[in-house]
Amino acid sequence: RELLDWLAVRHRVTTPAQLGDRVRPRNGDLDHVHRWSDGPTAAANLAGLCTTDHRGKHRAPGWTHDLQPDDTLTVTTPSGLTAITEPPPY
Repeated sequence: RELLDWLAVRHRVTTPAQLGDRVRPRNGDLDHVHRWSDGPTAAANLAGLCTTDHRGKHRAPGWTHDLQPDDTLTVTTPSGLTAITEPPPY
């Protein structure tokens, strides 16, 4: 089961919605939605971000990322703007 979860994360497309990028995690970074110290390293807690957005998330306070079980990613900026990206229908 763990291997299947890992493969699903590596091949799912998530969008760092603040920039409109579409990046496959295998071409970018895998990020813990909830800090690794506060949540598991598991498919349900990982999202693919481009390296720039991954660094920005950790260096700029106030960004929030919420990953739903259906792989919908919601990104909220420090100013309160929200972008929602739904996964492709595969």
